[in-house]
Amino acid sequence: MRLYGVLNACYLQQFAVLSLYKRCNLEKPDGVKQKLNDLKIYELRNKLGAHSPDYKNKQDDKKEDSIESYVIIRISAKRYKFKYINNESTEGEWVDLKEYLEEHLRLIVDLLDKIYEKSIKTLHKGENSKLQKHMQKLSELRILKHNM
Repeated sequence: MRLYGVLNACYLQQFAVLSLYKRCNLEKPDGVKQKLNDLKIYELRNKLGAHSPDYKNKQDDKKEDSIESYVIIRISAKRYKFKYINNESTEGEWVDLKEYLEEHLRLIVDLLDKIYEKSIKTLHKGENSKLQKHMQKLSELRILKHNM
């Protein structure tokens, strides 16, 4: 199933964007890391793409982390939707991967916007014509971003 590739690609993209964000000395990288970790696709990747046999469930209401395992119900997969179950409790959960990807992409695009703005302001400091040219391009990209 291509799902594993998609989940891991998102994870690698999140790691790369966070690294760029930190290197640009933008504000609150720990907060950004938490936002990335809070994405549904990040948790899904850990449950199904990386730690499916030994996922550590860190729910607030549990005193200890519990080890769980998850498996996709392959016959449930249609287009962007599928179901997976917890092997211990046999409780299932439906996933709309398109929704998870859109949430991921909105955050990634927002972070890249901040990285690009900081980069052009740093690279073209004191060069107003170049700075204005790049800021104009960025404003055009922001129009596209808001229409996503």
